[in-house]
Amino acid sequence: MGETPEALLTLREAAAFLRHHAKTVERWAREGKIPHYRVGSRVLFRRSDVLQWLGERRTEQFRD
Repeated sequence: MGETPEALLTLREAAAFLRHHAKTVERWAREGKIPHYRVGSRVLFRRSDVLQWLGERRTEQFRD
């Protein structure tokens, strides 16, 4: 049997995970600062992409 696809996080779930306001995470996505997918009008995030993105910024100071 094949691999189970990774569940996607909604904008609100990703914002809660990152401990930021959903509008901030939405802006980061719109500006191309965080990896995301658009499905219709929905903005979705793979948890593994968000974790990798965070790891790449571990030593950077990231501002809104």
